[in-house]
Amino acid sequence: MITDKGCIAPIAIFCYNRLDHLVHTIESLKLNYLSDQSEIYIFSDGAKDSNSILQVEKVREYINDLDGFKSISVIESSINKGLSRSII
Repeated sequence: MITDKGCIAPIAIFCYNRLDHLVHTIESLKLNYLSDQSEIYIFSDGAKDSNSILQVEKVREYINDLDGFKSISVIESSINKGLSRSII
């Protein structure tokens, strides 16, 4: 999105343990003609329980190896906040 001042608005992505959904989202964003000029902020929530640890780790491996954007900032939570608390 280009703001009225001519600069590109940053993109915030909140993720948890659904790697396939995240990959689809990122790949779709990369198809945009301004993706290489876009700043991405990815918020990765911590695992809820021991069953989620592996999926969260896979998501974090993926996001820490991303490219294709102007900048990528990853914010990892060590605890599970849930979406609403992550946004706030």
